[in-house]
Amino acid sequence: KKRVIRKQLLKEHDEFITFTGELIRFGREHQKELTYAVCAFFIIVIAVTAFRYVSNRAEDMASNLLKQAMQKYETRRSDTDAVKAFDEVGPEFERILEKYSNKSAGKMAGVIYANLNYEVGKTDAAINLYEEALKDAAASKRYRNLILSSLGYAYEKKNDLNAAVGYFQQIAEGNDTVVK
Repeated sequence: KKRVIRKQLLKEHDEFITFTGELIRFGREHQKELTYAVCAFFIIVIAVTAFRYVSNRAEDMASNLLKQAMQKYETRRSDTDAVKAFDEVGPEFERILEKYSNKSAGKMAGVIYANLNYEVGKTDAAINLYEEALKDAAASKRYRNLILSSLGYAYEKKNDLNAAVGYFQQIAEGNDTVVK
């Protein structure tokens, strides 16, 4: 075995020092570009954070409005009949649907509003709202089957039994045993 002397080790190139020196040299040569890249990165991070904050705030707002509308409906419903309560609360649901239809609370408001329309006998409006909700429910089979069931009952109430059977048939052919 050949013994390495300390003086020889000090004369050889150190990989870490060589690498960090190259890195520092690269940083000095491209300082302007690196500064722009770091600034762009932070601007993107700030923009994404702001977008998520605004989106979450809108979702919370829609959820609160839906909760208030439901509480108002339940209060009015206990004081008067369903039609009067529906007439008073209907514009609030429409406002939620208009402003927050792309949020999950807005989509839920559409289904609840469709149920309220069904209860008071406005089956055409209920069917339109259920069909709109069905477009959004493609990802969740259970949620989709509940909407299909509601559509079936709405068409049954409207005396369009062929359409009702078609919706119930879709549920029966599906995999979800709970709704089936």
